[in-house]
Amino acid sequence: MRTSLNTSGFLYYAWVIPGAIFAFAVFLGFLKFIKALPPKTKRLFLTAGTVFVGGAIGMELLSGAYAELYTHNNFTSAILTSIEEFMEMIGIVIFIYALLSYIGSELRGLNLNFKITALQL
Repeated sequence: MRTSLNTSGFLYYAWVIPGAIFAFAVFLGFLKFIKALPPKTKRLFLTAGTVFVGGAIGMELLSGAYAELYTHNNFTSAILTSIEEFMEMIGIVIFIYALLSYIGSELRGLNLNFKITALQL
């Protein structure tokens, strides 16, 4: 994709272009749903999405610029990749918290029971 689009610098990893377009399209598609959420849940959903996409696309932009200038097989590149993955995981954790918080505040009559049984071999 990089060679066909002739990208470099921050766009060294060219997948970020369709990735950003896709993320924005998903955001627009869910905008009505997000607006209907309670304020706390809305804020947490938007925070989770921003942290996740910021990690996935934002850090990939920085990593691409670094990889083009230097290389992607060194300690600094590993740190950038680790930050990217950490931001994605934190975004997912925030999203899970938002869902559980919503369930706890809005669905008071919901009871869930889990039974874990031993595996028979």
